[in-house]
Amino acid sequence: MISAALATLETDEQRNELSEFYEKNKNRLYFIAFSKLHNKESSEDAVQETFLRLSEEQERFFSLSDSERVIFASVVARNVAIDMYRKTTKADTVELFQNLSDENCENPTEEELLFKFTKEKLTEFIRGLPALQRDVLYFKAVHGMTIREIAQKLSVSENVVRQRLFCARRAIRNAFRKGEI
Repeated sequence: MISAALATLETDEQRNELSEFYEKNKNRLYFIAFSKLHNKESSEDAVQETFLRLSEEQERFFSLSDSERVIFASVVARNVAIDMYRKTTKADTVELFQNLSDENCENPTEEELLFKFTKEKLTEFIRGLPALQRDVLYFKAVHGMTIREIAQKLSVSENVVRQRLFCARRAIRNAFRKGEI
């Protein structure tokens, strides 16, 4: 699984150390990635990417003590998983905003122009919401998923989903009141 990372190392000693480190810590790094991604395959990919990054930082990695290596690898795994999550969320967010846009009107009336302007501001505001709120709003508004379905998809409780939806809606409502949208 880490053969690509091992191939980039210079000495057999480094390869052996990284292989041993992999065997001891692969499950820990997998669970870190899974806690962010909630997907088996993506989490496995994140672990592979983590070891590639560790091999790219070989001077730093091999200069650390065993306990420092675990901490360093855990941080790298978390960051890799977050990066992967953001990339997938960004793709979902793009779909959300494409669904919100409506460019079918050739000669818009004043009311339609005002609606389009408001929708653009709303879209921009939603993009600025924290990712957790934006995701829940996306699943609810675009996919019409229930609270239970969203909770299962994100591997969180239904109460967490309700709270995130409440916060997202409150933020939008406050922005409307302040005239930001």
